[in-house]
Amino acid sequence: MPDRNRAFSWPYITSAAVLLLGLVWIAWGIVRMGQRDQDLAEVALTRTIAVVRGDVQEAFGQVNKDLQLEGAFVAAHDSLSRDVLLERWNALFASRWPISAIRLADEQGNELAMIRDGGGTILRETSKGSEFGPPLVIHLPDDQPLDSATEVVIGDSMVDPRTENWYSRALEDRRGEPVWSLSTVRDSSGRADMIAALLIRPRHEGAPFRILAFMVSPGQVLATVHDADASGNARSVILTEDGRPLTSTTSAADHGSGPFAEAMKQWDPERSRRPQYLTVGGERLAMQVLPTNIGGVIMHVGTLINVGTLRSWLRPEWLFLWVTVALFAALLVLMVLVFLRNRRDLGRLKEQQKRSRTQQRKLAKVIGERDVLDREVHHRVKNNLQVLSSLLNLQAQRVDEGPSRDEFLRGKRRIDIMALVHQKLYGMPDLRGIDLERFFDELAGSVAAMYPKSRNVSYAFDTDHIRCDPDTAIELGIILCELMANCMQHAFPFVTGGHIDVSVRQVEGELYRLVVKDNGQGLSGEAAHRPGKLGLEIVDALAEKLDGTFKYRSNGGTTFDVLFRMLH
Repeated sequence: MPDRNRAFSWPYITSAAVLLLGLVWIAWGIVRMGQRDQDLAEVALTRTIAVVRGDVQEAFGQVNKDLQLEGAFVAAHDSLSRDVLLERWNALFASRWPISAIRLADEQGNELAMIRDGGGTILRETSKGSEFGPPLVIHLPDDQPLDSATEVVIGDSMVDPRTENWYSRALEDRRGEPVWSLSTVRDSSGRADMIAALLIRPRHEGAPFRILAFMVSPGQVLATVHDADASGNARSVILTEDGRPLTSTTSAADHGSGPFAEAMKQWDPERSRRPQYLTVGGERLAMQVLPTNIGGVIMHVGTLINVGTLRSWLRPEWLFLWVTVALFAALLVLMVLVFLRNRRDLGRLKEQQKRSRTQQRKLAKVIGERDVLDREVHHRVKNNLQVLSSLLNLQAQRVDEGPSRDEFLRGKRRIDIMALVHQKLYGMPDLRGIDLERFFDELAGSVAAMYPKSRNVSYAFDTDHIRCDPDTAIELGIILCELMANCMQHAFPFVTGGHIDVSVRQVEGELYRLVVKDNGQGLSGEAAHRPGKLGLEIVDALAEKLDGTFKYRSNGGTTFDVLFRMLH
């Protein structure tokens, strides 16, 4: 009864649990709606910073591409004239305003540098790290060739590019990509230019390596990075590692006053990467600053978002809550319908279960009684055969030695084999499906004990986990005992040992094959007609009884092949 009640109640218990969880979910969602503004702000901050980070990486990536293109040109020539380099560098200065200087140095300290200087450029040549004096400095007007130089002077300080940070960082690179570093010179606002350097390896052994470097103004590189998203809800600023603004956008302009100023007051002392919240002018703002790595130079991307403008994003969630309420109402109606239907079917189900249990009890009783009866029958058959064997043994003692007595003893041994088969059969744990491998193994051990001279003969079984009914098992057991007795008595007449393989395989459908194979002396034509041939005739008769055939052949031993049929 408890099982029936549980079977009847579980759909309603499950549905009630689902409804309860749904109500808890809806209540939690309503409570959480007050916190969703903050969650949305954090999502918006994360996405905006990711976009700005990508723009920053792309902006500096363009400088890397220009540097790699120029480096590829330099690497293709072991030596380049100054005029060729100036022609290319003038073109770079004209098309790439962020580049403020281009420097090409080698491992001996020789350097050619082109530097922007107000309305013109400065060409500086350094020989062997200023070992023999300061560099040569040439002032050139914009877009003018070298022969138009108006002023050539000696520099006022020694220059050795090998002592500078960008030079050593380029030497440390193993990936063949530009590396970035900060210039040691800062402007009045404390900002420093950035230097991208590329190691150019020689094409020929013994030639010096060279390093090409671009000095750029970060503010000009980042001039194309937008400070606001498409909706205008978020504004961004790009800062140096120490918190100084690099961009000249409106968001950076109010870094000294306004919302960004208030936000940076909270960020500067802590350098926290977590979102922070503040209220300025009655508006709730969210701010987050995260670092980004440009070839080893750390910058910070800061984003400020007005949380109040994000509330329109919550409309889909409110819609989801109302749809959920409607679904739960439909589920409640469905639950009532299922309850009414189960009430109608419950009586029918109980009656069917009662009939099933009654039939199962009767069937279990019949099976148990039949199993006991089968075991008792096999036991009695075994006992009767043993009595008969004992009588034959007494009778054999009255027969004189000779062929008649030998034939008499062979008949007694066959009765012993039949008794053995029945004894092993009723010892099987499951008479409805006899495990042939276990059955054969126990029979073989008992047969081997009848022939002490063959104690060195080994045997192995492979029945492919086939099971059979008791009637078939009796016939197969007698066949196996006859064939193994034949092998041990005739295939191995001397105490030299040998081996017998027994296998059972399904051929197709209900047709199976039993193969007994020994590696003994073989069965000659004369042996087939000697005394004891009755055993093979018995095997042939039993095979025919199983709707099968029996064949044997000798070739380096004897192989007995029994085809038989067995219902599944």
